[in-house]
Amino acid sequence: LQAYIQGRSFQSQREFDAAFAKGGPFEKLGADIALALSLAFCRAQARARGCSLKTLLDDLSDLKPSMPHPIVNIFSGGVHGGHISYQQLMIIPRHARLRDDVETALTVYGEIEDLMRSRDLLEGYSASSGMMTSLSDLQQLFDIIASTLERLGLGNDVALGTDVAAEHMEQGDGTYRVGTDIYTANEFQAFHRRLLDDYNFCFYEDPFGPDDGAAWRALTGYASASTMIVGDDLFATNAENIDPGLATGILLKMNQVGTVTGTLDAAVAAREAGMRLCVSHRSKETEDTAMCDLAVAVGADLIKVGGPRRGDRIAKYNRLLRLAEEAYCPPA
Repeated sequence: LQAYIQGRSFQSQREFDAAFAKGGPFEKLGADIALALSLAFCRAQARARGCSLKTLLDDLSDLKPSMPHPIVNIFSGGVHGGHISYQQLMIIPRHARLRDDVETALTVYGEIEDLMRSRDLLEGYSASSGMMTSLSDLQQLFDIIASTLERLGLGNDVALGTDVAAEHMEQGDGTYRVGTDIYTANEFQAFHRRLLDDYNFCFYEDPFGPDDGAAWRALTGYASASTMIVGDDLFATNAENIDPGLATGILLKMNQVGTVTGTLDAAVAAREAGMRLCVSHRSKETEDTAMCDLAVAVGADLIKVGGPRRGDRIAKYNRLLRLAEEAYCPPA
């Protein structure tokens, strides 16, 4: 790899990234390493041009930039630990200014944190800074979030979101486990529909396993236009996997596809298919903020950065605030 890169001249990001893409000499290199190299080249280009990473990504994507709304992790469960079957229970502030979104995120998170601590229900925090609680009933936890929003007078300004992460709930025989209950695909479909009917969701991620296409299409057809049914592993940030009939939104994770070019290609393909975009963190993050520049550059509707705790998460909220202050773009 070093011999291939060192001293070589690359004319574009796409030419550099081709080494790690399908058919390239290093296509089997791990996505995390490939992404580190791809981002390093992208940042080097930005420095050579005297521009920000966000500005260079603007040019590379040719999508209209805008400021995304943050998705704020409130409760964590699933493979992240704890007692909740769903992986994340979240809120999405939807004010006209990002600063107001962040202030609301801090207020709501703090209110629920104090409530859970006062009731001795707070057990700790996940890697993505969601609260870990001894409660396991999903409806009870969604009620806590919804009632907090109402009490704060934010019911019309903040929507709910969730990451079901259903691929981790599959039992191998077409059924799904939620707590101690086992559901067929049809029963799980009905379970999701009840939640969508009962709460103000605008983001509903991975409700079924990636191979359960019929169930995805049915729920996507049922959900209201204001609710994004979002595919993560379903699309794996790969332009070749885009299918707007399966979901109305795509989660973009740079280290799924492993290159800047591959991520931008997936974003463009999803937009051309009429889908909405959400740029996402990973559960174990660093303080790198490239995902923020990416989200703004591609005009993502939402950005998923975790809860407002820990330096790796706060760094991303701060980068978004700086991008907003620099007036790069209007809100989504």
